[in-house]
Amino acid sequence: MPVGGRSPLESLTPSWEYGLNEAVAQRLVFGKDLVFTFGPYASVYTHLYHPNCVWIMTLGITLVDSLFLLCFGWLVKNARWQWPWILACGLAIPVTSPDAFLFSLPLLVGLIIFKLGLSSKGWAFEDKSIVALISLAFACLGLLPLIKGSLLLLTVGICIACFAFLSGQRRWTTGLICLIAPAISMAFFWVASGQPLIALPGYLSSMTLIISGYTEAMAVAGSQQILLLFMVGAGVMMLSIAIQKGISISQKGFLVFIFALFLFVGFKAGFVRQDLHFSEAMNCLALGSLFLATFHSDVKFSFGSKRLLAITLCATFLAFLPLLLSGAAIEESLVNQTSAGGQSTVGLKGLINNGPKLIHLVSLQESWRLHPWDFRVWAWREEFEQANREINKTSGLNFAIRGTADIYSYEQSSLLARGLPWDPRPVLQSYSAYTPELIRRDEQHLRDGEAPDNLIFRLETIDNRLPSLDDGQSWPAMLDNYSVSDSANEWVLLAKRPGAIRRESKYTALGTVSAELEDDVAVPAATGPIFVEISQRLSTVGKVISLVYKVPSLSLKVTMRNGEASVYRVSANTMETGFLLSPLVISNADFVRLFDSNAATRGDDAVKSIALEVPGERSVCWNKKYTVTFKQYEY
Repeated sequence: MPVGGRSPLESLTPSWEYGLNEAVAQRLVFGKDLVFTFGPYASVYTHLYHPNCVWIMTLGITLVDSLFLLCFGWLVKNARWQWPWILACGLAIPVTSPDAFLFSLPLLVGLIIFKLGLSSKGWAFEDKSIVALISLAFACLGLLPLIKGSLLLLTVGICIACFAFLSGQRRWTTGLICLIAPAISMAFFWVASGQPLIALPGYLSSMTLIISGYTEAMAVAGSQQILLLFMVGAGVMMLSIAIQKGISISQKGFLVFIFALFLFVGFKAGFVRQDLHFSEAMNCLALGSLFLATFHSDVKFSFGSKRLLAITLCATFLAFLPLLLSGAAIEESLVNQTSAGGQSTVGLKGLINNGPKLIHLVSLQESWRLHPWDFRVWAWREEFEQANREINKTSGLNFAIRGTADIYSYEQSSLLARGLPWDPRPVLQSYSAYTPELIRRDEQHLRDGEAPDNLIFRLETIDNRLPSLDDGQSWPAMLDNYSVSDSANEWVLLAKRPGAIRRESKYTALGTVSAELEDDVAVPAATGPIFVEISQRLSTVGKVISLVYKVPSLSLKVTMRNGEASVYRVSANTMETGFLLSPLVISNADFVRLFDSNAATRGDDAVKSIALEVPGERSVCWNKKYTVTFKQYEY
């Protein structure tokens, strides 16, 4: 079971995993040279082997696993059913998503502070061994935001809450440890990974660019029934805290805050992009219920109660109910794991009746990556090199390339497996450049003196997006500074033109139009490619909903001159900076024609009109009016 030291693969997710490892190996600066959801310790999450990052992966995994075991073991040491709790946790963790596992670590540390505050009126804080435990636990938390940026909010929030809780008990020194230890350890881990200390603030601030645009750009609708189950389960947990006896209002407030923050982060992770991600939220609910139940069974606390224990365990049941009701997630995972050329038709009942197959499926799941149970370290390198050879065979990327290269839109594994000099744009996968600042950073990468010598391009996107929206502002930079050198096997090779880099593109203004949602907007006639900037904003209601949940996605209806119409998903942030509208590019061949000024605009490819739409009946989240600015690109 090759859980530890996974080898590279092709496709979207394995490509960014490989790319992040390579970025660490090349000593690229995170937050400057590379802006992504993850940091230099991403391999702790992905468990992907790289010969130059293996120590980061193994030591990081060992640290987070040790932190969990230490904190949970201490949390249940006085429980009435100590070993059943440990067994329950041991069974739950291997099938828990990596996100839920990592989210649970700050919560566990916060619960230790709460439990110590209740013990002997807080005199436990006078014990030097306890202070050492607290210092170690909070120092480990400093690693988490360097693994994945979304852990920053949860880690900082719980550290501040612990400081406030301890300050209320006049434990100022211990409270300061909660703030200082993570900051110092974060700087240590950052430098240890090969990053310059001066770049750490830039990395942390870059996370705001990623987080701020994620909801609108990446949202996917899903089952409202599963959402309701989560909300009921979370409500049960909050109720069980609210009706506790034997603890003060401030203590209840502390518990409510840390659990609410934990569940909110899990909620956003699971229900913004609600495909199979919903399991992350439900896993958070299950772990939170498990942790809270240990307090109800603690022999030292007066608020222990079988009734309250039953209420909390009810939330755990609700967390697993979606998987009991439907085998869709399991079946999809099984299909994804089948070999090429075959599909599984095994349903949930068949899996339950087939124990070995179910165990095999669970062993393949992403969550097992956090546990370094494959100790065949000597085999990792050989498997890594064999995986690269397999990628080279199947990718079809066979260009003879001189100099540096970057790859669009997201198949980094195909480039890195060949060992080519990689010069990545800041947002290494184009679908993730979903805010104006991220889009501009990628564009400027192609306009400075150190731009890549080659670009390997394949038109590919996600969620039925309009293809030209992914790094849309970089397309004019490609037209300005690159030419088509070769095309084969669904890949296009662009070579940098000799001479000076063109810093800005030239356009001819074609006019600005005000329109309303659902209205058809005519596209003006032009003799060259037409780029468009669409300014659409969330309403006040939409901004509030987006903060706590997600808003309905925008769609762009594109009608061609021949009468054919297509509907694509679009994002307000990516439309704001500008993108190619006409000719409509939906294939590599269409993209190659853009570089021929004589063939760039053909009648069949030209767009006649567009209409911005909001599917469903929730258009209240968006302003009714928006503006469209047309401009013609000049070669």
